[in-house]
Amino acid sequence: MAALRDQWQADRKVRQQENAQRRQAVQADLQGYRKVRQADAHRTATKLQEFNAELKEAVAEKRAENRQEMQDVQKYVAELQAFTHETLTEHERERTVKREHQEQKLAKYVDELGDSVSEYLDDVSAQRQVATAENRTRRQRDLQALRDDYMLHKQDMQTFRKNLRQSVWGDVPAWNGSSAVPSHTAATSTNGQPPKQVSTEEAVYTYLQTHSNGARLTEIESTLGMNRFETVDALRSLIQKELVVQKNKTYHIHEGSVL
Repeated sequence: MAALRDQWQADRKVRQQENAQRRQAVQADLQGYRKVRQADAHRTATKLQEFNAELKEAVAEKRAENRQEMQDVQKYVAELQAFTHETLTEHERERTVKREHQEQKLAKYVDELGDSVSEYLDDVSAQRQVATAENRTRRQRDLQALRDDYMLHKQDMQTFRKNLRQSVWGDVPAWNGSSAVPSHTAATSTNGQPPKQVSTEEAVYTYLQTHSNGARLTEIESTLGMNRFETVDALRSLIQKELVVQKNKTYHIHEGSVL
């Protein structure tokens, strides 16, 4: 028993010594670790300080750059505003000059147009006066022609009545060579009787048959010795009967017609 106790105590002492050695080793390790941590912390703090200093310097530089850029932007904005103002002023000046030039051109054009219109109206007035004078002259000429035609027709009718009365009542030899007859009647027949009177329609139709190119009203009047009333009535009747056609104031025989 005593031996076991002694052995146990001896083992106990050995264990105590080992534990003490372990504690010393642990303490040494802890102190080494502590020194390493302190060194790392110092280095980290130094690096942090250096980084902080570099960061402050970088921020300061960036602020300076930003401040310079802001100043440059403000300067550019000011220059842009000045250029824009100058450009707008120049454009406004050009628009004013163009507007004044256009107003002058427009005023000149209005004056020229007014002169042209005035000249045109004067020409129209002069033409109207000339046309009025020509129409007046034409109407007077037509009226005189109608009067002459009327007098000729009146004379023809008087001669016709005189010859008819002479033929009926026998006051004088009827239808002698010296007796006046209407211009559109034939001469005295050989048997002493008045010849068959040719109608104005037949005379006009026969005349147009000999004129393939047609004839005008005045030509028919002058050639046949007829007045305006007779010629117009005969032509109107022939046109209504579709024996004669009118083309541009010229009268023609209707193709295929027979009187």
